[in-house]
Amino acid sequence: MIPEKIRYNVSAYNNVNNMRNIAYLAGAVLNSRIDKQRQEWTFEIQQTNNSKLALPVSVRGAEALNVAKGFADMDGISLKGHVIGRLNKYNRAVAHFNVLTVERPNLMEMPSYSAWHRPGPKAITVDSTEPLFYGTAQRASNKVALAGIVHTAFLEDKDCLVLTLRQHKDPALAIPVRIYGRFAKEYSKRIKQSMPIVIEGMYRCRVIQLDPENDEAVAREPYVHAGHVRTPLREDISRMPDWWNPEDFSQAPAVSMEMEEQIHAQQAAKAEREAAAEAKKTAAAEKKAAKAEVASAADAQTATEAAPATEAAPATEAAPVAEVSDVKESVEQVAEQEEAKDAEKASEGTKAKPKKATKKAKKEDEAVTKTTKTANEEGVSDKEDDEFSIL
Repeated sequence: MIPEKIRYNVSAYNNVNNMRNIAYLAGAVLNSRIDKQRQEWTFEIQQTNNSKLALPVSVRGAEALNVAKGFADMDGISLKGHVIGRLNKYNRAVAHFNVLTVERPNLMEMPSYSAWHRPGPKAITVDSTEPLFYGTAQRASNKVALAGIVHTAFLEDKDCLVLTLRQHKDPALAIPVRIYGRFAKEYSKRIKQSMPIVIEGMYRCRVIQLDPENDEAVAREPYVHAGHVRTPLREDISRMPDWWNPEDFSQAPAVSMEMEEQIHAQQAAKAEREAAAEAKKTAAAEKKAAKAEVASAADAQTATEAAPATEAAPATEAAPVAEVSDVKESVEQVAEQEEAKDAEKASEGTKAKPKKATKKAKKEDEAVTKTTKTANEEGVSDKEDDEFSIL
């Protein structure tokens, strides 16, 4: 950190090796860590609701440890510093924010609620974390101004020019810059190695997927994002460095051997990722085809098992069998009905005969009674005749 007496004199620390280098950041503190042994305070600046895009920063010195005690996670913070370049563990150039001043942010530096929750790409997931307080800025304070010497440059895509900017003799400290937009291709035709340029952009972070099948296997690469490449003024580069040689100002595109190796490595990694994605896609298609084949085999087996039953009892012959059976049942029902009627008539005849016999018997009884009565009357007459004969 810089001394307190020159904190507000930005011109005293807005350059590195006589070349412009100043950056402004504001946002919420994230993952604050203190290393007392190295006297270093490291943390990240979160400016949106996606913590994967948080910007790594560090503060060194004994004073940094005291300053760190006043800030907790999700507290607002405002920083001024330098952007420097370094190589990560994958031997790729990344940017780093070296903090010079730490302050509490004002309302115009901190992002507003809408800026914090601004929709991003669909593939990027958001977090539920929010700053302790919001500001009024439509975009969080994020400005970077650099001047330097072009070390390498190449066109990654038709709308992305990747270059590294030197401010030190050691090329490993070159700052990675990415120029986006419709002018990227045109700039790639005009930028030459060892050309002095000025970059005005923002400090950002890229998230690179290392393993297509593992969402957590990612690498974060900070860089400077810009839209234009400008020519320097005297105040941007007050004096050219001793290691700069005007004879190195080549008319050929600024692609060095180091950058060629890096390009090949990036292309190989991209090819591996694409091959892995294609293999995954092919495996899914083969799995789907195998599943369809199993289902087709099952259907064929079911059809084969059903075929003999169809041959033994055709559907066209089943109808006559059913009709004969129905006729037989109908004849049997009619016979049973006829037998029931005959039995009913027989029972009725049996009941009628005793009635006639009773009537006949009654007539016979009446005849017998009549005969008996006649006989009695005749007996009486005989008796009277006898009596008269006696007399």
